[in-house]
Amino acid sequence: MPGLPVARPSEIGLDEERLNLAYDKLRKWTAGDSPDVPGGAILVGRHGKIVAPQFFGRQGPEAGAEPIRRDGLFLLASISKPVTYLGAMKLVERGELNLSDRVTRYIPEFAAHHKEDTLVLHLFTHTSGMPDMVPDNAAMRQKHAPLKDFIREAINAQPLFPPGTSYSYQSMGTLVVAELIQRISGMSIRDFLRKEILDPLQMHSTALGSTGLSRERLIRVEVPEYQTGSNFGWNSRYWQEFGAPWGGMFSAPEDFARLCQMLLQQGTLDGTRILS
Repeated sequence: MPGLPVARPSEIGLDEERLNLAYDKLRKWTAGDSPDVPGGAILVGRHGKIVAPQFFGRQGPEAGAEPIRRDGLFLLASISKPVTYLGAMKLVERGELNLSDRVTRYIPEFAAHHKEDTLVLHLFTHTSGMPDMVPDNAAMRQKHAPLKDFIREAINAQPLFPPGTSYSYQSMGTLVVAELIQRISGMSIRDFLRKEILDPLQMHSTALGSTGLSRERLIRVEVPEYQTGSNFGWNSRYWQEFGAPWGGMFSAPEDFARLCQMLLQQGTLDGTRILS
């Protein structure tokens, strides 16, 4: 996979001894038959170069899981959110989306339950009053509901407070931003992020949802008790392929480092501008 240039820690001003302490810590956390952490990786970088990533532990939390793969793909969980918002900012730069507009300018039915004064900016700043998850979240997952059903429920959700009056972490606000992208662009959120961000950055081991990625590379995660043994939990094929805009992206450390470096370089990487 394309990656940033690799260097020794000392070549980019990092203390190799202190970095080894971090490696040792994760090595201990992932050791044994009942580890504190099933598996993980550490990648650090500076000045546009990275230290080769180190991998620890196993490919999943279950007993006897295979050793973690060097090309393993991690579920990014909520680190997926900034990528969705990055996609929305592409539309802002083009003048197709305005942060100070009411959400209802783009999604008229969002006015349900007195949400008509919610601004796009409120969705970006977790001040919209949207709930973190829809009330029927678990039941919808059990039924293998598609993304469009979650979007419908989020649009119709009861707010927790009037917009701009408080702060509450809200995954469903991110889902509404994804729907803004879909309505304005006419593309699925998965395809939009692929076309506008992932492909230009040559992030070929990254996708919103695992469709098209090698299933053998997917690293399985620990799940809450209510998901154990289910066919809808985070390690189920349904949820891995679902592509939740708030938490369903998969990526490799070297891949995601490219996106981070682009942000550090004010929107540009290898001559390709993602944001101005």
